[in-house]
Amino acid sequence: MKTEEIFGSLDQIDVISKRDDLIELTLICNGYVEGSDENCEALRKKTAHYISSTEKREFLELYGKAYRVITVSFTEKPDERILELLYGCRRQALDAGVFLRAMISGLPLIFDD
Repeated sequence: MKTEEIFGSLDQIDVISKRDDLIELTLICNGYVEGSDENCEALRKKTAHYISSTEKREFLELYGKAYRVITVSFTEKPDERILELLYGCRRQALDAGVFLRAMISGLPLIFDD
């Protein structure tokens, strides 16, 4: 499967939802995600785009200081290299005041620390 079919546009946010004082940005990954260099770089870029979007003035004016969560949603369990990449991105997200989590087929992925 091509990278665009898995991740969609790398410079767009797939879904934004707001509930009370929670803003959730959801990155949807379709199908099995191989741990290729191309897929890892695409996921890294898209995740970084999500994080930086939450720091932009327009986003802050629209949503204020709401609690921000980025959910990476997989339709099936991805390659371990992809999961390791997300684990590594958590610090960058936290530094920006965003909680990064992953879901596989609707179930939360628990990162061991």
